[in-house]
Order: sequence, then structure tokens, then C-alpha cells
Amino acid sequence: DRQRIEMLNMAVNGNSKIRTTDIEFTLPRPSYTIQTLEALRKRYPERIFTLIIGADNWLSFNRWKDYDKIIEEYPIYIYPRRSYDIDERSLPANVKLCHAPIIEISSTQIRQGISEGKNMNYFIPRPVYDYIINHGLYKNKD
Repeated sequence: DRQRIEMLNMAVNGNSKIRTTDIEFTLPRPSYTIQTLEALRKRYPERIFTLIIGADNWLSFNRWKDYDKIIEEYPIYIYPRRSYDIDERSLPANVKLCHAPIIEISSTQIRQGISEGKNMNYFIPRPVYDYIINHGLYKNKD
């Protein structure tokens, strides 16, 4: 968890519109999105928190804990993914489909590439890539 937050801090360094938090470290496990959103709202009542999920997650969103409460109380943006079509007309009022380019690489592919010794530094911020390499994360398990 600590390494993940360090990498997040590196990734958003210099972006005044994004901040990291370790609030999930204080929540009971398993951690559910609704618990995180409620904890954030309690800690930062002056802020509006928006959930951003991929289209693949939206198609199974009705299986998330308290999904109906999330839809009712928080704005949701759906990021497009190839082969996961979303009918915008069927979305609740505060759920929006982002019209953004589809990025053809996943975090799984990045981790796999690094574990195979491939240079993946063009897909993630350079400080994060260097951290992963220098700390031996995602090494080949053979």
C-alpha cells in the first residue's frame, strides 16, 4: 500500500487539480467504493467527489456494494473501453459517458511488459517507471 501511494504521489506531482490520499488505509477490509466515498465526504465536506470507472466496470456495476446509493449520491463518469458498448440513453441522470480516446493498453499489459523486461517507460510517468525498476517491482517470477 505504501509503495502504491508513493507512486501515485509521483504520478500526480505538479498537477494542482489532483491529490492523493491514504484514507483507504484506515477503512475496514475488504474496502468498498461506497465506504471510501463516504469517508472522503465526511473528511472533506466542502468537496464534490466523482467516481470514474471504465465501461467494463459499469456493465457489472449493479453487483457493487450499495451501487444504487453511489448512483444517487455521486456523479459518475464512464471511460470508454473497446468491446464494452454503453447506451448513453439508458444511463441515470448523473452518470455520463466520457467521449475520450480509447487507450489501447491496460495496467495488466504494463505490469506484464515490465515483468518480461520490456521497456514500458512511455506508458507511465517516468518517475513511477524508475521507482518500479529500482524497487524490483513486477519482476519475472520464473
